Amino acid sequence: MSLQSPANLLRIISRLTSPAGTTIDELERLLGITRRTVFYYFELLRNNGFTLLHRGDHYLVGTDSEFISHLVSNVSFTVSEAVYLYRLASGAERSELSEAVRGKLERFYDISTFADKPLHDRLAHNLERLSYAIEHKKAAMLVDYMSAHSRTVQNRLVEPYALSNNDTDVECFEVTTHRNKTFKVARMRDVIVTDHLKWGNEQDHHRPYTDVFNFSGETRHHVVLLLGVLSANLLREEYPRAASALHRVDDQLWRFETDVTSYVGIGRFAIGLMNDIEVISDDGLRAYLRQSANAILLATSGGE
Repeated sequence: MSLQSPANLLRIISRLTSPAGTTIDELERLLGITRRTVFYYFELLRNNGFTLLHRGDHYLVGTDSEFISHLVSNVSFTVSEAVYLYRLASGAERSELSEAVRGKLERFYDISTFADKPLHDRLAHNLERLSYAIEHKKAAMLVDYMSAHSRTVQNRLVEPYALSNNDTDVECFEVTTHRNKTFKVARMRDVIVTDHLKWGNEQDHHRPYTDVFNFSGETRHHVVLLLGVLSANLLREEYPRAASALHRVDDQLWRFETDVTSYVGIGRFAIGLMNDIEVISDDGLRAYLRQSANAILLATSGGE
Protein backbone atom coordinates (compact mmCIF):
# COMPACT_ATOMS: atom_id res chain seq x y z
CA MET A 1 0.00 0.00 0.00
CA SER A 2 1.38 3.42 -0.96
CA LEU A 3 -0.41 6.65 -0.18
CA GLN A 4 2.06 8.50 -2.39
CA SER A 5 1.02 6.77 -5.60
CA PRO A 6 0.36 9.50 -8.22
CA ALA A 7 -1.64 7.03 -10.32
CA ASN A 8 -3.97 6.18 -7.43
CA LEU A 9 -4.46 9.84 -6.53
CA LEU A 10 -5.27 10.77 -10.13
CA ARG A 11 -7.78 7.93 -10.41
CA ILE A 12 -9.48 8.97 -7.19
CA ILE A 13 -9.61 12.63 -8.23
CA SER A 14 -11.01 11.61 -11.62
CA ARG A 15 -13.79 9.59 -9.99
CA LEU A 16 -14.56 12.27 -7.40
CA THR A 17 -14.92 14.98 -10.05
CA SER A 18 -17.22 12.94 -12.28
CA PRO A 19 -20.88 14.13 -12.37
CA ALA A 20 -22.13 11.32 -10.12
CA GLY A 21 -19.05 11.12 -7.91
CA THR A 22 -18.02 7.74 -6.58
CA THR A 23 -18.58 5.34 -3.70
CA ILE A 24 -16.19 3.71 -1.27
CA ASP A 25 -16.98 0.31 -2.79
CA GLU A 26 -16.17 1.54 -6.29
CA LEU A 27 -12.79 2.88 -5.19
CA GLU A 28 -11.99 -0.34 -3.35
CA ARG A 29 -12.65 -2.34 -6.53
CA LEU A 30 -10.93 0.14 -8.84
CA LEU A 31 -7.72 0.43 -6.84
CA GLY A 32 -7.68 -2.92 -5.07
CA ILE A 33 -7.34 -1.29 -1.64
CA THR A 34 -9.18 -1.47 1.67
CA ARG A 35 -11.90 0.86 2.91
CA ARG A 36 -9.50 2.19 5.55
CA THR A 37 -6.98 3.11 2.86
CA VAL A 38 -9.68 4.93 0.87
CA PHE A 39 -10.34 7.15 3.90
CA TYR A 40 -6.60 7.80 4.23
CA TYR A 41 -6.62 9.04 0.64
CA PHE A 42 -9.64 11.25 1.40
CA GLU A 43 -7.80 12.78 4.35
CA LEU A 44 -4.75 13.36 2.16
CA LEU A 45 -6.89 15.21 -0.38
CA ARG A 46 -8.59 17.31 2.32
CA ASN A 47 -5.20 18.33 3.69
CA ASN A 48 -4.19 19.51 0.23
CA GLY A 49 -7.04 21.88 -0.55
CA PHE A 50 -9.84 19.55 -1.68
CA THR A 51 -13.36 19.81 -0.23
CA LEU A 52 -15.17 16.46 -0.22
CA LEU A 53 -18.97 16.31 -0.22
CA HIS A 54 -20.99 13.30 0.91
CA ARG A 55 -24.36 12.68 -0.76
CA GLY A 56 -25.97 9.40 0.13
CA ASP A 57 -23.26 6.79 -0.40
CA HIS A 58 -21.50 8.91 -3.05
CA TYR A 59 -18.52 11.22 -2.52
CA LEU A 60 -17.71 14.22 -4.75
CA VAL A 61 -15.18 17.03 -4.86
CA GLY A 62 -16.78 20.35 -3.97
CA THR A 63 -16.43 23.01 -6.65
CA ASP A 64 -15.19 25.47 -4.02
CA SER A 65 -12.07 23.34 -3.44
CA GLU A 66 -8.91 25.44 -3.62
CA PHE A 67 -7.42 23.16 -6.27
CA ILE A 68 -10.55 23.22 -8.43
CA SER A 69 -10.97 26.97 -7.98
CA HIS A 70 -7.45 27.61 -9.28
CA LEU A 71 -7.97 25.19 -12.14
CA VAL A 72 -11.18 26.77 -13.45
CA SER A 73 -10.66 30.39 -12.39
CA ASN A 74 -10.23 31.58 -15.97
CA VAL A 75 -13.26 29.78 -17.39
CA SER A 76 -15.78 29.76 -14.54
CA PHE A 77 -19.19 31.46 -14.70
CA THR A 78 -21.22 33.40 -12.16
CA VAL A 79 -24.60 31.94 -11.26
CA SER A 80 -26.36 34.48 -13.49
CA GLU A 81 -24.13 33.48 -16.44
CA ALA A 82 -24.75 29.81 -15.68
CA VAL A 83 -28.52 30.41 -15.59
CA TYR A 84 -28.33 32.10 -19.00
CA LEU A 85 -26.39 29.18 -20.52
CA TYR A 86 -28.72 26.69 -18.87
CA ARG A 87 -31.74 28.42 -20.40
CA LEU A 88 -30.11 28.24 -23.85
CA ALA A 89 -29.41 24.54 -23.39
CA SER A 90 -32.96 23.93 -22.13
CA GLY A 91 -34.44 25.68 -25.17
CA ALA A 92 -32.27 23.81 -27.65
CA GLU A 93 -33.34 20.63 -29.38
CA ARG A 94 -32.97 17.74 -26.95
CA SER A 95 -29.73 15.92 -27.67
CA GLU A 96 -26.79 14.31 -25.93
CA LEU A 97 -24.92 17.62 -26.20
CA SER A 98 -27.68 19.75 -24.65
CA GLU A 99 -28.18 17.22 -21.85
CA ALA A 100 -24.42 17.15 -21.19
CA VAL A 101 -24.32 20.95 -20.92
CA ARG A 102 -27.31 20.98 -18.56
CA GLY A 103 -25.81 18.22 -16.44
CA LYS A 104 -22.45 19.97 -16.07
CA LEU A 105 -24.05 23.28 -15.15
CA GLU A 106 -26.21 21.56 -12.52
CA ARG A 107 -23.20 19.66 -11.18
CA PHE A 108 -20.58 22.40 -11.06
CA TYR A 109 -22.82 25.25 -9.94
CA ASP A 110 -24.87 23.11 -7.55
CA ILE A 111 -28.16 24.83 -8.39
CA SER A 112 -30.86 22.22 -8.07
CA THR A 113 -33.48 24.89 -8.81
CA PHE A 114 -32.45 24.69 -12.48
CA ALA A 115 -34.85 21.77 -12.78
CA ASP A 116 -37.73 24.15 -11.99
CA LYS A 117 -38.04 26.34 -15.12
CA PRO A 118 -40.38 29.01 -13.66
CA LEU A 119 -38.07 29.35 -10.68
CA HIS A 120 -34.82 29.64 -12.60
CA ASP A 121 -36.51 32.11 -15.01
CA ARG A 122 -37.43 34.23 -11.98
CA LEU A 123 -33.88 33.98 -10.62
CA ALA A 124 -32.43 35.10 -13.95
CA HIS A 125 -34.85 38.04 -14.10
CA ASN A 126 -34.13 39.09 -10.52
CA LEU A 127 -30.36 38.91 -11.04
CA GLU A 128 -30.62 40.94 -14.24
CA ARG A 129 -32.60 43.73 -12.54
CA LEU A 130 -30.39 43.73 -9.44
CA SER A 131 -27.24 43.93 -11.58
CA TYR A 132 -28.75 46.88 -13.47
CA ALA A 133 -29.59 48.65 -10.20
CA ILE A 134 -26.07 48.12 -8.85
CA GLU A 135 -24.39 49.30 -12.04
CA HIS A 136 -26.53 52.43 -12.36
CA LYS A 137 -26.80 53.15 -8.62
CA LYS A 138 -30.59 52.87 -8.56
CA ALA A 139 -32.97 51.94 -5.76
CA ALA A 140 -35.05 48.78 -6.19
CA MET A 141 -38.21 47.27 -4.77
CA LEU A 142 -37.93 43.63 -3.68
CA VAL A 143 -41.49 42.46 -4.27
CA ASP A 144 -43.00 39.96 -1.79
CA TYR A 145 -39.69 39.16 -0.14
CA MET A 146 -40.03 36.13 2.16
CA SER A 147 -38.00 36.67 5.33
CA ALA A 148 -36.96 33.53 7.17
CA HIS A 149 -35.97 35.64 10.18
CA SER A 150 -39.20 37.62 10.73
CA ARG A 151 -41.43 35.07 8.92
CA THR A 152 -43.07 37.83 6.89
CA VAL A 153 -43.74 38.45 3.21
CA GLN A 154 -43.52 42.11 2.27
CA ASN A 155 -42.05 44.58 -0.18
CA ARG A 156 -38.61 45.99 0.65
CA LEU A 157 -37.27 49.28 -0.73
CA VAL A 158 -33.49 48.92 -0.92
CA GLU A 159 -30.33 50.25 -2.46
CA PRO A 160 -28.58 47.12 -3.82
CA TYR A 161 -24.81 47.58 -4.04
CA ALA A 162 -23.18 44.12 -4.39
CA LEU A 163 -23.99 40.54 -5.34
CA SER A 164 -22.36 37.95 -3.09
CA ASN A 165 -22.14 34.24 -2.32
CA ASN A 166 -21.79 33.37 -6.02
CA ASP A 167 -24.75 35.60 -6.93
CA THR A 168 -27.22 33.84 -4.63
CA ASP A 169 -27.33 36.85 -2.25
CA VAL A 170 -27.48 40.60 -2.72
CA GLU A 171 -26.09 43.16 -0.26
CA CYS A 172 -28.45 46.11 0.22
CA PHE A 173 -29.05 49.21 2.29
CA GLU A 174 -32.71 49.01 3.36
CA VAL A 175 -34.20 52.51 3.15
CA THR A 176 -36.94 52.06 5.78
CA THR A 177 -34.73 50.59 8.51
CA HIS A 178 -31.50 52.44 7.54
CA ARG A 179 -29.58 49.18 7.88
CA ASN A 180 -27.36 47.08 5.64
CA LYS A 181 -28.84 43.63 5.07
CA THR A 182 -28.23 40.53 2.98
CA PHE A 183 -31.20 39.30 0.92
CA LYS A 184 -31.61 35.92 -0.80
CA VAL A 185 -32.32 36.34 -4.52
CA ALA A 186 -34.50 33.22 -4.57
CA ARG A 187 -36.87 34.68 -1.94
CA MET A 188 -37.94 37.62 -4.11
CA ARG A 189 -41.03 37.23 -6.27
CA ASP A 190 -39.91 40.14 -8.43
CA VAL A 191 -37.47 43.06 -8.53
CA ILE A 192 -38.63 46.48 -9.73
CA VAL A 193 -35.93 49.06 -10.39
CA THR A 194 -37.00 52.61 -9.56
CA ASP A 195 -35.33 54.58 -12.33
CA HIS A 196 -36.26 57.98 -10.92
CA LEU A 197 -34.86 57.15 -7.47
CA LYS A 198 -31.08 56.96 -7.13
CA TRP A 199 -28.97 55.90 -4.18
CA GLY A 200 -29.14 58.36 -1.33
CA ASN A 201 -27.10 56.52 1.29
CA GLU A 202 -23.98 55.37 -0.54
CA GLN A 203 -21.73 56.48 2.31
CA ASP A 204 -23.48 53.95 4.56
CA HIS A 205 -23.14 50.97 2.22
CA HIS A 206 -20.88 48.24 3.54
CA ARG A 207 -20.66 44.52 3.08
CA PRO A 208 -21.76 42.61 6.21
CA TYR A 209 -19.86 39.61 7.49
CA THR A 210 -21.18 36.20 6.34
CA ASP A 211 -20.25 33.29 8.58
CA VAL A 212 -19.48 29.73 7.45
CA PHE A 213 -23.12 28.73 8.13
CA ASN A 214 -24.25 31.37 5.57
CA PHE A 215 -25.79 33.77 8.10
CA SER A 216 -24.94 37.45 7.58
CA GLY A 217 -24.96 40.40 9.94
CA GLU A 218 -22.98 43.17 11.56
CA THR A 219 -22.62 41.53 15.00
CA ARG A 220 -20.04 38.77 15.46
CA HIS A 221 -19.76 36.12 18.17
CA HIS A 222 -16.46 34.29 18.54
CA VAL A 223 -17.08 30.59 19.20
CA VAL A 224 -14.79 27.65 19.87
CA LEU A 225 -15.87 24.00 19.75
CA LEU A 226 -14.12 20.67 20.19
CA LEU A 227 -15.37 18.20 17.60
CA GLY A 228 -15.07 14.45 17.33
CA VAL A 229 -14.21 12.75 14.05
CA LEU A 230 -17.88 12.35 13.03
CA SER A 231 -18.87 15.98 13.62
CA ALA A 232 -15.64 17.29 12.05
CA ASN A 233 -16.23 15.28 8.88
CA LEU A 234 -19.89 16.30 8.66
CA LEU A 235 -18.99 19.96 9.20
CA ARG A 236 -16.56 19.85 6.26
CA GLU A 237 -19.08 18.10 4.04
CA GLU A 238 -22.13 20.24 4.88
CA TYR A 239 -20.33 23.60 5.25
CA PRO A 240 -17.19 23.49 3.08
CA ARG A 241 -16.10 27.02 4.03
CA ALA A 242 -15.69 25.81 7.63
CA ALA A 243 -12.72 23.62 6.69
CA SER A 244 -10.21 26.47 7.10
CA ALA A 245 -11.38 27.00 10.71
CA LEU A 246 -10.82 23.34 11.68
CA HIS A 247 -7.54 22.40 13.34
CA ARG A 248 -6.55 18.88 14.38
CA VAL A 249 -5.87 18.40 18.09
CA ASP A 250 -5.17 14.66 17.90
CA ASP A 251 -6.48 11.59 16.06
CA GLN A 252 -9.92 11.92 17.67
CA LEU A 253 -10.43 15.66 18.23
CA TRP A 254 -10.64 18.79 16.10
CA ARG A 255 -10.77 22.40 17.29
CA PHE A 256 -13.28 24.60 15.43
CA GLU A 257 -12.82 28.33 15.99
CA THR A 258 -14.69 31.00 14.03
CA ASP A 259 -16.95 34.06 14.19
CA VAL A 260 -20.70 33.66 13.67
CA THR A 261 -23.34 36.33 13.20
CA SER A 262 -26.18 34.14 14.48
CA TYR A 263 -26.40 31.17 16.81
CA VAL A 264 -29.07 29.56 14.63
CA GLY A 265 -26.76 27.93 12.08
CA ILE A 266 -24.10 26.69 14.46
CA GLY A 267 -26.75 25.80 17.04
CA ARG A 268 -28.67 23.62 14.61
CA PHE A 269 -25.44 21.80 13.75
CA ALA A 270 -24.35 21.37 17.38
CA ILE A 271 -27.73 20.13 18.66
CA GLY A 272 -27.82 17.40 16.04
CA LEU A 273 -24.41 16.12 17.16
CA MET A 274 -24.42 17.04 20.84
CA ASN A 275 -22.73 13.79 21.90
CA ASP A 276 -19.75 14.52 19.64
CA ILE A 277 -19.29 18.25 20.38
CA GLU A 278 -18.01 20.22 23.37
CA VAL A 279 -18.55 23.99 23.55
CA ILE A 280 -15.40 25.77 24.75
CA SER A 281 -16.84 29.27 24.21
CA ASP A 282 -18.89 31.44 24.15
CA ASP A 283 -21.52 31.94 26.86
CA GLY A 284 -24.09 33.19 24.36
CA LEU A 285 -23.87 29.95 22.39
CA ARG A 286 -24.19 27.89 25.58
CA ALA A 287 -27.32 29.85 26.55
CA TYR A 288 -28.79 29.40 23.08
CA LEU A 289 -28.17 25.63 23.15
CA ARG A 290 -29.72 25.30 26.63
CA GLN A 291 -32.78 27.25 25.53
CA SER A 292 -33.12 25.15 22.37
CA ALA A 293 -32.71 21.89 24.30
CA ASN A 294 -35.36 22.95 26.82
CA ALA A 295 -37.74 23.85 23.97
CA ILE A 296 -37.19 20.42 22.41
CA LEU A 297 -37.84 18.66 25.74
CA LEU A 298 -41.00 20.72 26.26
CA ALA A 299 -42.27 19.88 22.77
CA THR A 300 -41.60 16.16 23.14
CA SER A 301 -43.28 16.05 26.56
CA GLY A 302 -46.52 17.43 25.14
CA GLY A 303 -46.07 20.87 26.68
CA GLU A 304 -46.31 19.70 30.28
